[in-house]
This record gives sequence, C-alpha cells and structure tokens, in this order.
Amino acid sequence: MPLAPDGPVPTHGPSYDAFGQAESHMLQEIREQPSVLQACLDTFLPLSVGTEPTLKLGLPDLSLDLERVHILACGSSYHAALLGKHLLEQWAGLSVEVQFASEHAENPPRPTPNTLILAISQSGESSDTLRAVQREQQRRADQFRLLAITNRADSSLARLATHTLLTPAGPEVAIAATKSFTAQLMVLYVLALELAQQRQQSSATQVEARLRQLSNLPAQVQTLLTAQEQATKLLAEHLATAQACIFLGRGLHYPIALEGALKLRETAYLQATGYPTGEFRHGPIASVSEQLPVVLLAVPGSKSYQQTLDNAQELKARGAYLIGVTSVDHLDIKSEPVFDHVLPIASANAEFAPLLSVVPLQLLAYFVALQRNLNVDRPRHLTKAIVDEAVEQVI
Repeated sequence: MPLAPDGPVPTHGPSYDAFGQAESHMLQEIREQPSVLQACLDTFLPLSVGTEPTLKLGLPDLSLDLERVHILACGSSYHAALLGKHLLEQWAGLSVEVQFASEHAENPPRPTPNTLILAISQSGESSDTLRAVQREQQRRADQFRLLAITNRADSSLARLATHTLLTPAGPEVAIAATKSFTAQLMVLYVLALELAQQRQQSSATQVEARLRQLSNLPAQVQTLLTAQEQATKLLAEHLATAQACIFLGRGLHYPIALEGALKLRETAYLQATGYPTGEFRHGPIASVSEQLPVVLLAVPGSKSYQQTLDNAQELKARGAYLIGVTSVDHLDIKSEPVFDHVLPIASANAEFAPLLSVVPLQLLAYFVALQRNLNVDRPRHLTKAIVDEAVEQVI
C-alpha cells in the first residue's frame, strides 16, 4: 500500500522575475528543493523538540530473509538508483544490482530467492519500468516482492507494488527531473538507514548521526541556491558556446556526474558525458583540449579526495577548462589553484554531499539552455507524465 506523505507537499504556483516575466517551471522546481527535502523529512523522519530522530517508513521488517535487491529504473531515476546501490551495500550490507529497465528483456536477472525488486519512477508510468516489473512478477510468482519509489500514489507502478514509498515532491511540470530526483535520493538515504537498522548493520549512534546530517540538508540547499544562482549564470554564459562537456565524479558522486551530464544534454542539447573520475584516464582523456570544459566533483572527506585533486592537476596540465564543485570550507585558492571556476557547496559529510552537489549542476543546465534560447521546460523529442490538481495530461 502507498505510504501517503503527511508532511506539507510543495505547491506549484506561478513565479516572476524582477522584470515581471514568468519564470520557467524548471527554475521554480529547482528552487522548491529545500521545501521538498523538508517534506521528505517531515514524512519519513518526524522530529519534535527534545526527541531523538525516528524513522517512519511504514514498511514491514524486511531483514528476516532479505539478501539481495534488484533495482529497475530509467533516466534520472537510474542515476538515483546507482547512488541507492552504494548506500544499501555499504550501510545495510545487501547485495544490490541496478539495471536499466529498458534493458531488462534482453538480460533478465536470475530469479534468486530472498530478493526485493525496487522500482523507481517519478511518474510511476514509465512504460519500460512497468514492463520490466510485470516480467519480474510473472517470473517470480509468489516470491515476487516489489517496493516502488514514485511521486504518484495513483500510478500504475504503485498499484503493482507490494509497498510504495511516495516522494512528496508535488507536481513536477518541467520535463527535466530536478526536485523529484533529490526527493528520490532522500528517500533512498532513509530506506538504507531503515534496512541498516533492521539488519543490525549500523549502531543506533551511527543511525542517529546520519539522520541528524539529513536534517541539516534543507537549510544547506536553501543557502546554496541563494548564493549560487548569479555565479552559475555567469559560468553558463561561458559554456553556452561549448561543443561538449565532461562531468567526473568518484564513488557516490559518479551518479551525480551522470545526472549533471544528462541535465545539460536534455535541456541545452550539448554533448555532455559523465565518467568515473579515475576511469576517465583510461582512454577518454584523449579528448581533453582547451575547448573542453570539465566539471569535476571534488568533495573533501571522501576516501579518494587527494586522488581526485591529483586527477584535476593532470587534466589541467592537458589544457582542460576545469570547473570544480567542492566545499567552501576546504577551498584554498593558494594550495588548490587548479580550478578555473568553482561552484562551491556547503561543508557536509561526504556521504551526504551528493544532495548538495547536484543543485549547482541543475542550475548550470538551466542557465546554459537559457543562453542558447531553448525551451527549458519542453526539450525536443521528450515526453513526461504529470498530474496537476486541476488537469491530468501527458506532455
């Protein structure tokens, strides 16, 4: 059964710039992310003054026999799934496989016992995801268990699911996923904590510390948005004439690099590709030139931070125009002069930094598309199922 959000759901109303012009839905939805993240916390992590944080997912105890999780998703939801894989493996000690739902028919996984199918879809109406889920339902019969993460309680995916976690993002009208993506990430963080607790893979102290970190994120994202818009707009003016762009990230930030590249491709029609930072050296680095902007996610506190800075020096030596996404508290221009431009984010535990670092990449895609005079809300060739309070439509 779907778990209905009992926190405030962000509403989607018109917004205007300083000149009285209506702003795009995409920019509005990027700006709504602090309230969306807070709605996630209010729904799944209700806190009152003087109380300890307590999870409230409404799920049964899955730890009794659960050994594996198979995640099905497409597009931005697939990138969220990759981050979820890391969390479920590292925090909850599960074996996790992530698959493009669109590829499921070609390479269906062996139907192992004690496996949870996790399907992620903003609309819950992605035809590729629904077909993959239905095939799993037929193959697994009475062993079929489906957990859905979706933004719509009345969706086809929610009706197929054994249990549903609803992302309280409200209607997302722009085709490019922004606030629905960060909501999916937040739900995956909380799900990983719940399963870590159920499976006794994390101590109560570890879980509480991580929940406290999550509770700081809405305010941190709001501060980032307030500080970043103008700076990102100026960078976008530089990138608008680029022919291609590379996004690099390690570990938890590799999915964010993929998402940043996708946002730029789908909104600005710019040839953007995401790679694991270290893997870029093994072939793709041949494409680096002075004309190639490279966005490098360099988050202090991660196991490979120094290695990432070494990679940055290597890229700079080969002429790349290097854009760093890094923490403001660790930014030292004298010791780290490698970046041509910096998109600073607030200092945060490296495990939670993806929820911050994705925001300037969304803004960058938005402003580059604007510079190229494109319709940021309706990129060509793309459709999306949305539901508004007044009208239901497929766009």
